[in-house]
Parts: sequence; structure tokens; C-alpha cells
Amino acid sequence: MKLVFFGLLAYMVGWVSAYGSYGAYERMFFYYAYLIDADLNDGKPQKIARGCRSKRGGGQCSFNEFIEYISEIKGGTPSITTSPRPVVDATADLLVQGGYTGAYNQDKISAGVGTGSGTIPKLFDQVSAFIGGNLEGGKLESAKENLGAARVAMQRVQFLRSYENSKALKAWLEGRGVTVSTKTKILNDGKNEQYEFVDVSTTDRKNGGSGVAGLVENFYNQDPSHRNNVVSSFNSLAKIGGCTRKGG
Repeated sequence: MKLVFFGLLAYMVGWVSAYGSYGAYERMFFYYAYLIDADLNDGKPQKIARGCRSKRGGGQCSFNEFIEYISEIKGGTPSITTSPRPVVDATADLLVQGGYTGAYNQDKISAGVGTGSGTIPKLFDQVSAFIGGNLEGGKLESAKENLGAARVAMQRVQFLRSYENSKALKAWLEGRGVTVSTKTKILNDGKNEQYEFVDVSTTDRKNGGSGVAGLVENFYNQDPSHRNNVVSSFNSLAKIGGCTRKGG
């Protein structure tokens, strides 16, 4: 059992909740879930952000209005894009530039979830279960583009969550006298930027098998919600049929 657990830790390195670029991709994921809901219900979403109504007649929200709604932005609707189906990576960049990567109201996205960091797994589960529950029987035939975009967005969330926490883990291990080895991964967003991730098994071996896996376990135990968020993001992608190979 311990071997399985430590293997999971090695896989999960860095997948915890910390605001960063992945916050923009989460918004992209929820928006495309909203569009899928609209596709299934004659333009009137019933499950995802069902309280979001356009200021231009009360119909389906535009992307900008959706971001305003879930982020509870004060001072007017942001001007991010005019596209009804914005490109995931390019629009995520615009969200980052505009500072729309922080907290959002989970309960507005899926009613009854609640708010706070501890509710993220439940939110991911409910939204992905809604999408996944409509995969069979050709229900999403008319929403192929929206489904594809939702998958891409969640793949990016996983990768970037992993990267942000890997940086924190690296500093945490080095602070305890561990010489950390890393491995390079590339986020396939068209930029081909390289990201360095902690390599747990190599780090353990180069430190003489001195219990690095146990230190990683301690790192996660500092905040159990981190591990829950990691597992939830992986499970969410599996539910919507967008799994990638381990490590993003």
C-alpha cells in the first residue's frame, strides 16, 4: 500500500491549489461547460451558472459577462474578448493579463457547492459529471467544439497546478537539505515553453534513498485539501474523456 501511495505522490508532485495561470484556465473550463449546458437546453443553461443572464436582454451570457458573474467583479463588465467561443490558450493569456486568475464564487457556477478552497473538488466533480453524463448517446454531437475546448482547458489546469506546486515543493525540500533533481516538461499551448518539475524518484536516489518520499508526504499533509484538489482535477478530466499521459 505504501508503494502505491508514494507512487501517487511522485505523480502528483505540484498539483495543489495556488492562484496562478491555471485560475484563468479554470474559468475557460467553466465557461465551456456553460456553453455545453446551453447547447443541451435551447440556449438556457440549467446546471452551470444558471443564474448568469445577459445584460442585453436577459439571455445567455457573453464570455465577458460570464467572467464578471462568477468573479463578482465590481465596476462593470470587463472587456476581454468579443468572441462567443474564444480560443482557450489565447483567451487564458488575456485573463492573466487582466488579473482574472484569483478567487471565484463556486456556488454561482454549480448551485449548492458552497464557497471556499475546500469546495473545489466538489465543484470540479459536479461540473465534470454533468459533462461526462452527456457524453453517451450522441447528446453532445452539436457541442463537439465546446467539449474539445473544455478538455483542453482542464488539461492546462492540471499541468499548471502541477508546476506551481512543484516550485513550492522544490523550495520546501531544499530548505531541508535535499538536493533536488528536476525533469523538463512542455505545455502544449503553442508556445513550447519548458517547465522544470521535481523528479521525486531521481531526487530520492541521488540523496541515498534518505526518505524523500516521506518528506513529500509531509509536504502534502500540511494541507490535505491540496491532495483532494489534485485527485479531483485528474478525475474530472477522466470524466469528460480528456485524459492525457501522466504528468500532463
